[in-house]
Amino acid sequence: MGIMSPMRSAEQEKRLVALSSALAAIGLTSFKGIVGIATGSLGILAEAAHSGLDLVAAFVTYLAVRLSGKPPDLDHTYGHGKVENLSALVETMLLLLTCVWIVYEAVRRLLAGESHVDPSPWAFLTLIVAIIVDYSRSRALFRAAKKHRSQALEADALHFSTDIWSSAVVIGGLACVWAGQRYSLPGLEKADAIAALGVSAIVIWVGLSLGKRTVDALLDRVPPGLTLSLLAAAERVEGVARATRVRLREVGAHYFVDVEVELDRSTALERAEEITTNIVKSVQGILLGADVIVHPKPIASTNESVMQKVQVCAARLGLKIHNVVVFEAAGRHNLNYHLEVADDALLGDAWSTAQRLEAEVREELPDVAVVNVHFDPRSGAVGVRDLEDLDARNVAPRVRELLLAHAEIRGVHDLILHTRGSVEGADAMVTDLSCHCLIAPDTSIRRIHELDDALQHELRDLIPSLRYLFISPEPADSVVSRKLSVDTKWQEI
Repeated sequence: MGIMSPMRSAEQEKRLVALSSALAAIGLTSFKGIVGIATGSLGILAEAAHSGLDLVAAFVTYLAVRLSGKPPDLDHTYGHGKVENLSALVETMLLLLTCVWIVYEAVRRLLAGESHVDPSPWAFLTLIVAIIVDYSRSRALFRAAKKHRSQALEADALHFSTDIWSSAVVIGGLACVWAGQRYSLPGLEKADAIAALGVSAIVIWVGLSLGKRTVDALLDRVPPGLTLSLLAAAERVEGVARATRVRLREVGAHYFVDVEVELDRSTALERAEEITTNIVKSVQGILLGADVIVHPKPIASTNESVMQKVQVCAARLGLKIHNVVVFEAAGRHNLNYHLEVADDALLGDAWSTAQRLEAEVREELPDVAVVNVHFDPRSGAVGVRDLEDLDARNVAPRVRELLLAHAEIRGVHDLILHTRGSVEGADAMVTDLSCHCLIAPDTSIRRIHELDDALQHELRDLIPSLRYLFISPEPADSVVSRKLSVDTKWQEI
C-alpha cells in the first residue's frame, strides 16, 4: 500500500470539508424553504434564500478547491491557487445580490402593512436546528481554512457563521410576532420584516468585508508590515549588506517571494550560495513553505582590500588569477599576480589578455604604479613557495646578467628589489623580486613557463633570501618595450 503524500492528503481533506458543507447547505435550504412557505415568515424565507446562496457558494467552493489543487503547468506557472480567490469573489457577489431581494421585500411589507406570519413551533425548531448545523459546519470549515490557508473555505465558513447570527435575529423577530399576536400588541407584527432587514445588514457587512479581502488577494496586496518584516529577515542573514526590495504574491495557500539583496562583490560563489540559502530559510521562518527566489546584487564594500579589488577585476573579465601580492612604495601600489592562460596560448595572445586585465585594474585602482604579470598554463598553475629569509644586497646587476644570459630574453626593465626585515626578527632580511622581460611574441606560454621554472632555481641560488619572484613576460615588439632599452636602471626599495 502506497503512502499518501502530505500535499495530496491536504487536498483531499479540503475537498471532503467542502463537500460536507455543500451537503449541509442542501439540507438547511430545503428545511427552511418548506417551513418558510408554510408559516409565511419573510425572515425564514430570507434565511432560506441565504442558505440557498450558501448552497451555490458551497458547490463553487468545492469546484474551486478541486481546481486549485492542480499543479503548475506551462500556462499557469504559479499554479491554480487564484481559483479560490475568484470563487470567494463570486460568493460575495451572490451574497450581495440576494440581499437586494430581501431588503426590497422587507421594505415592501413594512410600507404596505402586509404581514401574514405564523410563528409556529416548526419555525422555531427549524431555526434552532439551523443554528446547531451552522455552528458545527462553521467550526469545521474555519479549522480547515486556517490549517490549509484556503480563502475559499474561509468564505464558506463565514457564510455559515453569519447564518448563526441571522437565524438568532429571525428567532427574535418571530418571538415578537408571536407575542404581538398572543397579547394583541400593535406593531410587533412587523418584527419579522425588521428581522429580515437585520439579516440583510449582517450579510452585507460580511460580504463587503470578504469582498475586500478577496480583491486584495487578486491584486496581490501585501498585508501591512509584512514587506518590512521580510526585508528585516533578509538583512539579519550574515553576509548581506542590505536588502533592497521584496516582491510578494499569494496564490491560494502558497506564497511566492522575490528578494533582492546586496552582497560584497568579492564574495566567493560558494559563500554567495550559502548566503542565499540562509535568506530563503529566514524568509520561510515568517512565511512557512514559501517559494523564495533571491537576487544577489554585487556591490563594492567600504573596507574592500586592494587584493580583493584585483580579484574582482579578473572575475569581471572571466579570468583566473592567483598569488596576488601587493607592495606599497612611495604611497603607490605595485601589483604582482599570476594569470592563468591556455596551455597552448602564445605570448602575444596572453599579453593582450593581460593588458585588458591591467586596464581594468588601473581603472579600479588609479594609484597603481607597476603591474607585474606571470603567466601560468591552466594545467600547471602552481603557488609560490616561501623560502628562507637571508640577506640580499647589491645583486641587481647580477640578476640582470643572469636573465639576459637566456637567449629568449631580449631585454629587462622595471627590475625592482624589495628588501625588508622578516616577521621572524628585525635582523633577518627577505627579498622580493619583480621585473619585466622582453620575449619574442610568438613564444609559447608553455616554453615561458619552463623558462620561469629555470629562472626560479637560478635566482634563488643567487639570492638565498628570495621569497617571492615575479617575472612578467612582455612581447619584445610591444610599444612600451620599444621605448625601453636593455640597460634600464634597476630600483631597490
